[in-house]
Amino acid sequence: MKTFLSVLLGVLMLAGCSAGSTADEASLTDREVDALVRTLSAQPLQTLFGRSSAKTTQDGEFEIGLSASSTCPEGGMAALAGTLTGTIDAGSGLLTIDLEQTLTDCGLLLDDQFYVVNTDPALTLGGTAEWSRAAFEAEQAFGLTGTLTLAPEGTDALIVCPVDLQYTASLSDQTASITGQACATSVDLSFTWAETAPAS
Repeated sequence: MKTFLSVLLGVLMLAGCSAGSTADEASLTDREVDALVRTLSAQPLQTLFGRSSAKTTQDGEFEIGLSASSTCPEGGMAALAGTLTGTIDAGSGLLTIDLEQTLTDCGLLLDDQFYVVNTDPALTLGGTAEWSRAAFEAEQAFGLTGTLTLAPEGTDALIVCPVDLQYTASLSDQTASITGQACATSVDLSFTWAETAPAS
């Protein structure tokens, strides 16, 4: 009887191990996290600082509504929406960034692995921006926080990915220094974005 119970326990343990990866067991490689962060970063940087950014030369209370949406590289949608608010005095002011980034069944190929990525709720992009002479100052800082879920193709896994990223963007050469954490991995990279506005 004791031998039978030992064998039965071993079979049950083996079956449990082969049932598929859980959210806690699955993870992204460093290269996949790097690709994910670069993909996430393009839309907010383009929307905030690209040619399509709204401009103002008038003093007083200031509010710009921003909205952009684009098709993800492998299907699904990425959307960004929110406002810039503040007060302009003598052509200058400090603006509050309040944006949300939503990914809906967003298909991404990260270092040869296909993922379907979602946000629920949306990622939050916030911070302040300096405004002078109807344009942003040359360097700006803001943060992107929230949680993604990633479903890797060919597995039962669902990866839960917390995001806490800080950006320092240089508008003169269209580069951003990105630091923080994504998917439990430290991030420290430099990213160059195209000034072309995303599809809307």
